[in-house]
Amino acid sequence: MCAALALDESTEIILLSAGDEFTSNSFMAKGGVAFPVSEADIEAHISDTVKTGSGLCDEESVRDIITSGLGMLKELQADGFLFDHHLAKEGGHSLSRVRHVGDETGKHLVQFYYQQLMKRSNIQVLKQGVILKLWIEDKVCVGALIANPDEGTAEWVRADGVILATGGCGNLFAHHSNSHLSNGEGYAIAYAAGAPIYGMEFMQFHPTMGIPAGEQAIGYLVTEAFRGAGAILCDEAGRELMHGVHPLSSLAPRDIVSKTLYQHLLQSQQGAVWLDYNRIPQHTLQTEFPALYAWCNRQGYQEHKKIPVSPAAHYMCGGIQTNRNGETGVSNVYAIGEVANTGLHGANRLASNSLLELLIMARRAAQHINEKAVSDKMYKTASTRLDHSDLDEPLQHLQTRIQYILWNNFGIVRRHDEMLRGLDHLMMIEEELLSYHKPSLLNIGLKRMHNRLITAKLIAQGAMERLESRGCHFRSDHPLREPWTTETPLHTVNHPLEMLSQHYRTVVPLH
Repeated sequence: MCAALALDESTEIILLSAGDEFTSNSFMAKGGVAFPVSEADIEAHISDTVKTGSGLCDEESVRDIITSGLGMLKELQADGFLFDHHLAKEGGHSLSRVRHVGDETGKHLVQFYYQQLMKRSNIQVLKQGVILKLWIEDKVCVGALIANPDEGTAEWVRADGVILATGGCGNLFAHHSNSHLSNGEGYAIAYAAGAPIYGMEFMQFHPTMGIPAGEQAIGYLVTEAFRGAGAILCDEAGRELMHGVHPLSSLAPRDIVSKTLYQHLLQSQQGAVWLDYNRIPQHTLQTEFPALYAWCNRQGYQEHKKIPVSPAAHYMCGGIQTNRNGETGVSNVYAIGEVANTGLHGANRLASNSLLELLIMARRAAQHINEKAVSDKMYKTASTRLDHSDLDEPLQHLQTRIQYILWNNFGIVRRHDEMLRGLDHLMMIEEELLSYHKPSLLNIGLKRMHNRLITAKLIAQGAMERLESRGCHFRSDHPLREPWTTETPLHTVNHPLEMLSQHYRTVVPLH
């Protein structure tokens, strides 16, 4: 939405939303936006980002994006978006610099942009619209194959450019904090078109996914700002789990906290640890964390002021490689947001840097497109023939299998033998998918599931290639490097598939 609004109003735009306009990880973002506090804070913000990124950040990209932060803040405020007055401190930050709107910043940002979007006559919003494949001619993107599952149609749309803002892939893991639409299809679409994909082994696990009291209830992501306000991670006996583990204690970078909690849960055989918030004043709870306060009341946690939490898949730090304008390795294809890898996050994301990156890179991509000569109109070709076979049940079964393979074999702590076994299972799923395929027909559900499987394989193969432990990627069979020791910058690492055998590098196309 941010990119669409920044494009020239004379440009015809189709904005696809796989669900409705409010189903996304952006909408669900509990944290805020990490702007530098002042010009004097820029260097400290850069330092915090690079340290958290475990030596694999592209420091030029880090400096570029963070230096642009104060200008972006002024633009947002000039457009009428208002943050709360207080600044929050989150994991990995050396001081309080994160700007919030209550504890639902993403929701307010999405609603703010959507209201502006509805005023634009040049933007057509297609809800339940899905991109299945990029249209490539002579290594140049000239459009995309777009499907509308509700109508059961798919058509090729010719256009001067495609911006992939498809989000992350958390829903490919059994336990996650993401939207159910975050299945990583954008990574696979770009990969199939020849775009470089890097760092897919770096899935960040959030330490504090709140566990609901009822079995059928939905979990709740507890923002890191809650720990910044005084909440403490404890065991059953009330002992602080992060004491002595890291100088920032409960506010250590997410990879360190998640690994510590995982190891405690493994040793204790408990299903959760406790987030004790007795030190947070009632007034602060109600004014700064209204949504979380309401959830705690509904779950009955307010009596003892302790929330059972456990780590969950949260944010993909790798993705489609882009330059400072959001351009990918395929001409006329751009990537912004979680699907992109700008080099800002390295091997582990600093809390609340993602929305900052998203806002800046969305406008950068739009500005770059505005400077190019584009046609006034796009056009559609005849609809492609669809296969209406009902595969919902078997495909959902395959999705569940993928989720548990990634969680169990490519989760918080990884071992080579377990990853090899997991990759074998993913190859078996691919063979099963191909058995459903009819060469002359297109089944939307089948094509989307195949894209998800390709992303799962990119995660798996990236994890197997990286023999060290670094950032979000922790191997129990290999040593952990110091977070500021750089072996190879992330943007020059080999493609995740290049170092594996031909058998495992094969990703069978599904036309």
